[in-house]
Amino acid sequence: MKRVVFCDVDGVLVDGQTQEHLLFYLFDHYKVSFRIFLQVYFWFFLYRLHFVKNVINIRRCAFRAFRGWRIEEMDSLFNDFFKSAVETRLRISVINFLKEKRLQGYEIIFISASLSGIVKSIRDHLGFGQVIATGLEFKEGICTGMIGTVVPYGIHKLEVAENFIAANGFEWEGSIALGDHISDRLLLERASCPIA
Repeated sequence: MKRVVFCDVDGVLVDGQTQEHLLFYLFDHYKVSFRIFLQVYFWFFLYRLHFVKNVINIRRCAFRAFRGWRIEEMDSLFNDFFKSAVETRLRISVINFLKEKRLQGYEIIFISASLSGIVKSIRDHLGFGQVIATGLEFKEGICTGMIGTVVPYGIHKLEVAENFIAANGFEWEGSIALGDHISDRLLLERASCPIA
């Protein structure tokens, strides 16, 4: 039986919200305007207070900042962002848990509504796991500033997890899911062993 661990990133593997940290990083490096910074930060504030639930609209607004960037620029930015703002926020206890499960034969899947470039930088640093995350759209190697994949959030997080299991020969029996937010509820309910 092929077993899987689905691990959320923000608030589980990483202390805090990677996309909020990214916003500060982009602003500090003059990559987003003050207006965009305030608009997105205000949304994060309302999100923490549970006043807003729709993550898609604010993402569409924020991701326009990447319009016109080449893939190489994006990769470089995400790697630098990881080293300067995320690496020290990784939760060692979660990493050790995932390493233990990996030794027991589990496939580790980092599943997150965060940008795939951020999650891939985390995966590359750890040296294991697969990534299911929000991808940006690219045409001829240039970012359009649009979302290019399903955003793994809420019901869509469960849907992409189910698709992954079906496409890769895994089973829900014996599966583990780590999450910390109401948007993880359906995935946690579906897993054999939910950890919240």
